[in-house]
This record gives sequence, structure tokens and C-alpha cells, in this order.
Amino acid sequence: MEDDNIVLTCTSCSSNPDAVLEWYHDNQPIKDNLNSIMYTNGEFNGRKTTQNLSLVLSYHHHNNEFFCVAVNDEFDNSVSTSEPVKLNVYYTPIAVNKTRNEQSRANEGETGELRCQINSNPISTLQWFRPNGSVLTNNDKITISNSTHGTLHESIITITKTESDDYGNYTCFAESDFANTTFIVIFKGISSPYPVSGIELSPSHNTINVTWIPGFNGGESQSFYVEYWVSPNGEKQLTEETTSNKLTIDELLPLTEYNIIVVSKNIIGESRSQTQFIITQDDTVMVERRYENVAGDYSEIENKLGPETNADVAYESIEKIGSTNVSTTILTLH
Repeated sequence: MEDDNIVLTCTSCSSNPDAVLEWYHDNQPIKDNLNSIMYTNGEFNGRKTTQNLSLVLSYHHHNNEFFCVAVNDEFDNSVSTSEPVKLNVYYTPIAVNKTRNEQSRANEGETGELRCQINSNPISTLQWFRPNGSVLTNNDKITISNSTHGTLHESIITITKTESDDYGNYTCFAESDFANTTFIVIFKGISSPYPVSGIELSPSHNTINVTWIPGFNGGESQSFYVEYWVSPNGEKQLTEETTSNKLTIDELLPLTEYNIIVVSKNIIGESRSQTQFIITQDDTVMVERRYENVAGDYSEIENKLGPETNADVAYESIEKIGSTNVSTTILTLH
């Protein structure tokens, strides 16, 4: 069962010198949760090596394989591998792919599809409830199809010739021998996409990298663009559209505060994120870094030349000409 503690034990045959034990989880070496090695007397004046692996079970462990290997470095090709142990872990129902499935869209007269996906072991039975709380069953307008793939149990509602009365929150109820869970699917007409979330901004002296988490697409394909301007009231500018969740704004001014809005767009309309604020870096920071790297390179050269060599290193000052930084370093050897 999930959350149970189990102990797997590996014991080598008698050997001299002692065998070294190695543990593997789905063919990947295990370094954690290993107990101290124990030795017991064995045959032919050798010793058996024993080690325990302790685990707190979760649904991630289901169908995973564990095995151990005994190695003796004193003998070439002296490796013994145990039979693998495959875990069968019982765990409560878990709704998966929530973000993708929690919204469904179809306009009146169109066909809508609502999906519920549950991961559980043992198998769960799935049942749908209408927005008014009554049990949903197959009829001339509604079809419910169920399928199981391993521990993934899926139920799909297909609603033909959608009417306004069909809109609302549908409840998927999943129940196994151990527990139950519910998952809500919101069914509405096609709409503008939802705003993005999780916006992250990474500035340099003349660019800003923007990433985000897309919101629900409103039932149609969506694209994105960024609106930006210098704070507080600079002229607004737009990037090109992208279907990705990231883009770069370039040709910016150093040490300048910018306002950033990510706009989501589909054929119905647009939605705008909350305004983000970010200040670009000072371009002299980039110059100082280049200067430090150059100085470090010449310092390494001096060290290699040794104290017997008279090496004079002259560093000219960093000059700033217009918007271009120029760094010149002269190395003179005598």
C-alpha cells in the first residue's frame, strides 16, 4: 500500500575477499536509503555480505524493478546479479492531466467532449454527474465511453448538438477499493483564452528574455505576443506573435525600467496578463566582466613564465566611446 514501509534485503554468497553490493532501481544506481553493510561467516572461510534497502512506498514505485549486484574486484568478471523484484503498489485514485482536462468548450449546435483521467491501483470505477447533481447516462444526445490502459482509467463524455442548458460544471467521481476522488470539468461556449501565469523575466543590458505558463486556450488554438514600453509612459511596442511560451525582446536601453504584458490570442479575442516591471542591466557590467576575463588570462601567462622572466603587464583603462565599450590590454615581455 502507498505510504507503507518496506525493506528489501540483498545477501551475497560466501566469498573471500568480501563482496561489494550495488543496488539498482529500473537499471539506475541507488545511493540513498541504504542501511549499513553486515557480514556473516560463510562457507570455505569466506563471509556473506548483506545490505537492506528501506523504502516508503508511493504510487511512483508501482511496477518499478529493484535488483542488487555482488561484485568481487579480486577476480575478473566475478559479478552475480539477483533476480529483479517488481513492486505492485496499491494507491488511491489521482486525477491526472488536470490543466488540460478541467476546461471544455463548444458553441451551441456543435459537439463537445469532456474528459476525465484517473490513475489508480487497483482499478477505479468512473461515474459522471450533471451540473444539477443527477447521474449522467447514455442517451440519444450523450455518449459515455470508458477505457483502461494499465493504471490509467479514462472516461469521455461526447455531447452532440450542444444547447445552452448543457453548459455547467460536470463532476467525475472515481472510486476504488481503497478511496475515492472527484474531478470537475467546466463546459462552456468557446471564449477568449485565459491569461498566462508564472511570468519570468531575465534581463541583460539590451534584451529581456520572457517565459510564461499558458492558460486555457478557450477551445481554439492560441498564440502570444508581448507588449512593452519604457516606464512610465513610453511608446508601446509589440513583438511578433509566437505559439511558444517564450520569446526575447531586443534592442532595449540599458539601466531602463520596462513594463511588460504578455497577451494571449485566439480567433475569439485576447486576454492580457498583469503588468510586470523589470530594469535592464548596466552595459558597463558586461565590460567589467570581459576585462576581468582578460586580466585573468594574462595573470595565468605570468604564472607560467615564472619569477625568472621579467614580464611587465600594462592594462590600459577601459574607455567608453558613445554606446561602444572598448577595452585594450598590452602585454610587454623583456
